[in-house]
Amino acid sequence: MNKDYTFEKKKTADEQTELTIKVNKERFLSEKAKAYKKLSANIAVPGFRPGKGPDNLLEAKLGTSLYEETVNKLIPQITLEVLQAEKLNPLSQIKYQLKKATNEEGLEYTATFVELPQIKLADFKRIKPKTEEVKVTEAEVDKTIDQLVGINRKRKQQGAEKEHDHDHDHGHDHKHEHAKKDESPKAAASISSAQEKKITDAEVKELGLGFDTVEKLREELKKRIEQEKKIDQESRKLEGIIAEAVKMSDVKVPKALIQSEADRHEHDYTHKVEDLGLKLEDFLKSQNTTIEEQRKKWQEEAAKRLETELFLIEIARTNKFTISDSEIQAEIDQIKDEKLKAEYNTDMGKRYISSVLVQQKAIKWLRDQVEQVKS
Repeated sequence: MNKDYTFEKKKTADEQTELTIKVNKERFLSEKAKAYKKLSANIAVPGFRPGKGPDNLLEAKLGTSLYEETVNKLIPQITLEVLQAEKLNPLSQIKYQLKKATNEEGLEYTATFVELPQIKLADFKRIKPKTEEVKVTEAEVDKTIDQLVGINRKRKQQGAEKEHDHDHDHGHDHKHEHAKKDESPKAAASISSAQEKKITDAEVKELGLGFDTVEKLREELKKRIEQEKKIDQESRKLEGIIAEAVKMSDVKVPKALIQSEADRHEHDYTHKVEDLGLKLEDFLKSQNTTIEEQRKKWQEEAAKRLETELFLIEIARTNKFTISDSEIQAEIDQIKDEKLKAEYNTDMGKRYISSVLVQQKAIKWLRDQVEQVKS
């Protein structure tokens, strides 16, 4: 055990990790001496060259800055040593609280953070993903064609009505105006009946989709609908795999992390309502809900989302997945919108891209585990 310091570890009520660290006076004075040498170099005492003179006078001139420099250098150093020695993985920013810093007693402080919970990855090969047969019915194809042609028919009908109204407007005849009023229900009936007419090759050609017969359009639509269904099915299948894997791994999300996420959501929600010029209490009342109900909802949503995120982080950590600068840059280069590209081409934007890419690698690893062919 390191003799320069001692520490105690405990869990707080909101499941954060709190380290109380005491650094002995020898380590403290050693770091203070380094800080003194650095800061006193440009300090002038009457009768002496800068950086020269009695130590007590130079130290008096430095004042609290000497202790601030010492503490600011020492705390991160010692904390890192403890984290590495104890194999602790902070998820949140570490919050420090200084308790004492003296020549006689050394340094004492607390470091509080949310720690990555211990997650034991299970044998995911045991997961049996649900597969569904993808089918496209003739009725689904018919419905899509009816919608496409129906829109075109309605557009043509409305054009004809405008032309008809334009011709009648020139007469300014009250009789004609009365007749116009009677045309609305007739027009609606006309459009409705048009929808029921058999669709022709000519109408398909009018759509401008590159098809000149109903049959060719049906074939293409059937392929597209089938492809969309396959994508949707694959998405649901993957969601099911992740949900089952998270359940198997028994992920426990620290309360502090859930509350932090819920608080952030409430902050954003409140500001959006206020930006509309509304009072939060009045808006919630109009939505037939309360802030307590919303907070419970936000906490539940945060817990579910964080379970998945922590699980994927553990997969990435266990497999030592990393993202290279070239991978991040390749993603940025694909962005067409220059304003959006500039936003992502920042330290924060690159960190976000890196986190997304790491998650994608973790998801791919999980899917490969589940779908691995057993010999």
